[in-house]
Amino acid sequence: MGGKLTWDVPLDAKKAFYLEMGVPNVKNIVIAIVVVVLILAGVIVSLVMRRRRKKIS
Repeated sequence: MGGKLTWDVPLDAKKAFYLEMGVPNVKNIVIAIVVVVLILAGVIVSLVMRRRRKKIS
């Protein structure tokens, strides 16, 4: 019986149906996005500063 799930559900009786869903932790996703955005902003700022230094000298 490996890999097969069966339920004996009578169709004429009222039964409560419960559904459980897994939702990803939004807080961790937001923290990761903020960290990536800050790293990208730092890289962009450092590249702009290097270009300005090269143009000045």
